[in-house]
Amino acid sequence: MVLSVDFETRSTVDLNKAGVYRYAEDPTTDILCMAFAFDDEEPFVWTPAHETSLEGYPVGEEYARLFDHILNGGELRAHNAQFERIMWRDVLGPRYGFPVPKMEQWYCTAAEAAAMALPRSLAGAASALNLAVQKDDEGRRLMLQMCKPRKIEDDGTIIWWEDDARLQRLYEYCKQDVRTERAIAKRLRRLSPAEREVYLLDQRINDRGVRLDLPLIRAAQVVVEQGLVDANRELRAVTGGAVSGVTKVADLTRWLQEQGVELDNLRKETIRDLLAEPDMLDTAVQQALVLRQEAGKSSTSKLKAMEACVCGDSRARGLLLYHGASTGRWAGRLIQPQNFPRGSVKDAAAYIPHILNGDDLEWWQDPPRQALRPSCTAVPARRSAAAASGHHQPSALSASPSSTAPDIAAQSRFWVPSPTVAGEPSRAPMRRFARPSRGMLTRLIVVTAMPSAVGSGR
Repeated sequence: MVLSVDFETRSTVDLNKAGVYRYAEDPTTDILCMAFAFDDEEPFVWTPAHETSLEGYPVGEEYARLFDHILNGGELRAHNAQFERIMWRDVLGPRYGFPVPKMEQWYCTAAEAAAMALPRSLAGAASALNLAVQKDDEGRRLMLQMCKPRKIEDDGTIIWWEDDARLQRLYEYCKQDVRTERAIAKRLRRLSPAEREVYLLDQRINDRGVRLDLPLIRAAQVVVEQGLVDANRELRAVTGGAVSGVTKVADLTRWLQEQGVELDNLRKETIRDLLAEPDMLDTAVQQALVLRQEAGKSSTSKLKAMEACVCGDSRARGLLLYHGASTGRWAGRLIQPQNFPRGSVKDAAAYIPHILNGDDLEWWQDPPRQALRPSCTAVPARRSAAAASGHHQPSALSASPSSTAPDIAAQSRFWVPSPTVAGEPSRAPMRRFARPSRGMLTRLIVVTAMPSAVGSGR
């Protein structure tokens, strides 16, 4: 017997920016409804307003079956099951008294669709399979409205879109999602046993996450914001006041065209090609292009993304997507840990204190790039593999040099010796892999899923 599940939720937190782990732990996050169905039965809807017993458990035969199914290790299915699993674990269980399924009970139809080179989205997979049951697009528009506040009063009171008519329509939408994911599941192959283990490993890695150095991240943002102020002032001087800031793309494009520069856009490739022929540009044009180029490099978007998704214990979770590419490779999510740019400063460890102290830094020193990789740190009383290479570590960590357990950020890039893991054979010296294959990545990150290797996760 299979239990198909779908949640509809709401929160003041932006799910796309924060990810489900940060989203689920926020006190404003709640479940509007859960639709569930056994096998081909008609979906049933639970809401927080449902009648409960004196012990706080929902009343009804359907819930007794549901509880028994979970407690007996029964299978649960969802599309993008990580969302339902974390919301169940962090909200439905502790807040509403539902028993929490084990990770191994969850099966994800999105992962199975991706493994068959089908679209990951529910609507995309159903359409590609030409199913009789399709996603409710009109209901989706309502869901996108109801998942965010209608308004927030000056005193902090949150007003939601939760009148009876909208809620009833949302419940029907949620039930249709269950019908659709159930129909998709019937057309998919199950993951092989080996692939199933890889998927579960992916979930454990995402649950554990990466610890971030928030003071460094915030200090880097301050440095960059001050740098932007200085760059804007210099650009105004260079252009005679025609362009007020490095982000004013239309104004800068128009000014450059007035200086005789032929260009249609200010993409990094365009600027790079123009600067490759400095003899063709006058000094003011070169200065303006360099300011725009360096400002693009120093964007704080990655740093802001780190702050947006970090959980209360300073860990960012949900950073990898199983089978994110058609080749089976992982894809990065949120802060895109597989795509951190390399900094231009050779001695990053000596450079980090300047960021933390808020020292004046030149554009070429590129604070965001220098701070990104060192911002991923080991837990207290442990050292990351990066520390063994002389990279920056917070002061709380550098006082505990006895452990050599690797951090996931380093582990995803290097083949790292791990003497703290029982039974782990010795490895060759660290070796850099530019684009690891799927099998290689599995071997590289497997140690991070072991509690002895990275310290306690949530």
